[in-house]
Amino acid sequence: MLVYIVKRLLMTLVVLLLVIIFLSLLVQIVPGDPARTLLGPRATPELIQKVRASMDLDKPVYVQVGKFLWRIAHLDLGVDVFTGVPISRLVGNALPHTLILAISSLALAVLVGIPLGVFSATHPDSWLDRLLALISISFTTIPSYVAACSYY
Repeated sequence: MLVYIVKRLLMTLVVLLLVIIFLSLLVQIVPGDPARTLLGPRATPELIQKVRASMDLDKPVYVQVGKFLWRIAHLDLGVDVFTGVPISRLVGNALPHTLILAISSLALAVLVGIPLGVFSATHPDSWLDRLLALISISFTTIPSYVAACSYY
């Protein structure tokens, strides 16, 4: 079991590395300059060059990826471009709320889902079983942003 977990973790790291490389290449391939887009239409060439240098966009992709991985390894997530606040602080502020939401939704799913699943398994093809299946599929297929908007 330990070997399986280690293999999965290594595969996860490989996938993350490939995604990082792909996104870095995508920034280079997509038309337009990220610094110009970030600064808006009134940006001066000097300001654009300054932002490109601060974001390492003037360096080759392998240097960008290497620096990014080095910063991540040292838990430096960078600074928000718009507010200047460290990303780690933003994540730290949102993390408790995210954990409360995740744990409470998991608890609700277990407390409601297991009894309803047992009922459906013990009463196959009943009208209530079919209704529960319809509701379950509906909740699974509704996008989260639609479900969240319906509460407001």
